[in-house]
Amino acid sequence: MAIQLLFQLIIIKIDIIRDLYINELNSYKPTQAEASSEVGQVKELKLPAAPKPPIVDVDISSELAAYETEELPPLEKENTLVTESIEQKLFAKEETP
Repeated sequence: MAIQLLFQLIIIKIDIIRDLYINELNSYKPTQAEASSEVGQVKELKLPAAPKPPIVDVDISSELAAYETEELPPLEKENTLVTESIEQKLFAKEETP
């Protein structure tokens, strides 16, 4: 009997606390912020200056002519000599086993 009464009191206390909490939530009215309240709180946005377009030479024919007449250095040949072709190497490997 005492345990049953204890549980009933706990349930009643929980209901009272819940009801008080819900009543406080319902009665809460948030304050309205002023329209100019953000002044001084936020830094104003300033866009960076637009970049300048690159300068392109319209007449590049002299540069092209110089490129075409430019002599390339001779290619250096490697010291390794290729004696067998790839097919010969493949067939040689097949015959050895």
